[in-house]
Amino acid sequence: MLSMIQKKKRIALFIDYVESEYAQRLIEGAGDYLSKNDGELIVFTAGTLNTPASDHNYQRLAVASLITPQNIDGIIFITGPQILNVSYDYLESYLKSFAPIPVVSVGCKLGDFPYVSSDCRESMTELIEHLIIKHNRKNIALLTGNVNSRDIIERTQIYKEVLEKHNLSWKNKIINCEELVYGPAINHLEKYFEKNTKIKFDAIICLNDEIATACIHFFSQKGIKIPEKVLITGFDDETRDSIIYPALTSINQNIFNQGYEAAKIILETINGTKKHTHKIIKSHVAYRQSCGCLPENYKIGTYMDSNGKIHNSKLKDIGTFETSRWFNNRNSFVAISHMYSNLQLNKTLPQFSKIANDYLKGFGLKRACVILFETPKETDKFEYFIMPKNAYVYCAFDTERNVETYCKKRKISLNPNEQLMPKELNERLHMAHTVTLFSGSKIFGYILYEPGIFDSAVYEIAFKMLSAAIINSYNLTLAKEEAITAKLISVTDELTGLMNRRGLLQFGKEEIEKCVKAKKDGLILFGDIDGLKKINDTFGHDAGDRAIKAEAELLKSVFCHKEIVGRLGGDEFAVIAPKMTQAKYKSVRQELDKLCDFYNNTSKECFTLSISIGCAEFNAKNSDINNILSHADEELYKEKQKKHSK
Repeated sequence: MLSMIQKKKRIALFIDYVESEYAQRLIEGAGDYLSKNDGELIVFTAGTLNTPASDHNYQRLAVASLITPQNIDGIIFITGPQILNVSYDYLESYLKSFAPIPVVSVGCKLGDFPYVSSDCRESMTELIEHLIIKHNRKNIALLTGNVNSRDIIERTQIYKEVLEKHNLSWKNKIINCEELVYGPAINHLEKYFEKNTKIKFDAIICLNDEIATACIHFFSQKGIKIPEKVLITGFDDETRDSIIYPALTSINQNIFNQGYEAAKIILETINGTKKHTHKIIKSHVAYRQSCGCLPENYKIGTYMDSNGKIHNSKLKDIGTFETSRWFNNRNSFVAISHMYSNLQLNKTLPQFSKIANDYLKGFGLKRACVILFETPKETDKFEYFIMPKNAYVYCAFDTERNVETYCKKRKISLNPNEQLMPKELNERLHMAHTVTLFSGSKIFGYILYEPGIFDSAVYEIAFKMLSAAIINSYNLTLAKEEAITAKLISVTDELTGLMNRRGLLQFGKEEIEKCVKAKKDGLILFGDIDGLKKINDTFGHDAGDRAIKAEAELLKSVFCHKEIVGRLGGDEFAVIAPKMTQAKYKSVRQELDKLCDFYNNTSKECFTLSISIGCAEFNAKNSDINNILSHADEELYKEKQKKHSK
């Protein structure tokens, strides 16, 4: 498990997406308990299991591989949304794959895992009977979705049972949308009323607030009064239920408490203080204007409970709150627009790292850490992502401690399987989110961040843009590296790895011009291997090639990185030696002769290796590389003559 340095218990909250109010309340509840009990929460936004292969959101699941015993002490797994694309057996097996890390499920009962769930049977029954008895509604429709969910199935069954109990028919009154979201619900209602010109029901029970909102807007556009003509109820009791007109009657599942209790169970399981099996959270009905229980003049945010007691919103002024939130979101999208322009800069990965830090700070983040893999991973659809062992901190900051790092400044390496982020950066990590950074089928890494004041949907957009900018920088870096490699290949001698004639003349000319501009002199050395033709004729060209390669290695060992060593072709070599004097040359020449003698005595080669060299000075008056090489060649010829005369 985590090292002793990590005192707080680190809990992972595994969830599909964080944009919904359901997700935010779960996170708030779990975070609230952990902050009070010396724990810290990291939210893993992992998308849905078994997402369609055509949907690149399967890449989100990669962050789940960060949930290891080295990184995490316990898991709160939000199972309800995951059951849409997988079976219960599959989901149970997936949770077992995290062993030995303890897991608590929120939403579904799976095997022997402890779980937290909401009991809506009493509140759902109460709501339907309220419509029948208090409001005398007899033709009650159900607006649901084609969703594989125990919750939806259970709510539908309760609807049928209550109507049958009161001798009311539910047949032909179930309106089935494809999805439980606003747009498809509006479209489905349009099609439904094209076939049914008259309303055949006097109340609609919607199985979530989003499609209930769609109903209210649809009927309002049609001029059908609510609640006079038709009553509408929802399920979830989101903040918007108090804002829309008429305010929506809904069922509150106490989602905050679900997150709170899940955190309590997992922490007590880790500490061994209690053994839990399950916790059932009771839901309750919040009656408002859409069912006719509250008049129009009631304050926004008010609702009535089952006992007729009036409750006010916890928000002091919910209208002001929503207006402020709207303006805040508007400003954040303006910030995204401005940031988008800045992200179009053609920068390499190291150059962009500082910009990325500034970009993230612009969204009000107090702390963030972007981790990139040394090599991005191209993936097809996967169930379990193999997390790379080699990664590094691309950029990171903590505005409260005034700490900042980025890869152009300092490269910090880590193994994500063993640590989410370097120890020096996670000291103040309280409640963080982590998401995959990906573009198309290529995964680049992940980001850990503590949310700021902006809406979670804004961060979703921001990170997608950041991913796109990183892949642009990555591709630019790759292209430049390939261009440099291609350029090096074009100026490199294939046999020796030294510069070829083209490279030596090109870079040699640049070096001489630089030296002359700085008023510094130097030498150009020109040499060839003694008797290479004889070596080729006597022992073969393979032996000749070995002699050339051996001499190249000796030249590289004698001259330092400031000097340019090249092979001009055949047995000819040249060296551009800035700052070298005639006295220094004599010393280097003696060292080279000694190395040749050592090679001949130890290599057991069939040939004897030696080289003749001539040198010529370059300076402000004599800076043409071709002329200097000619002078050096003349000096080489003189040395050859001396050797032959001996």
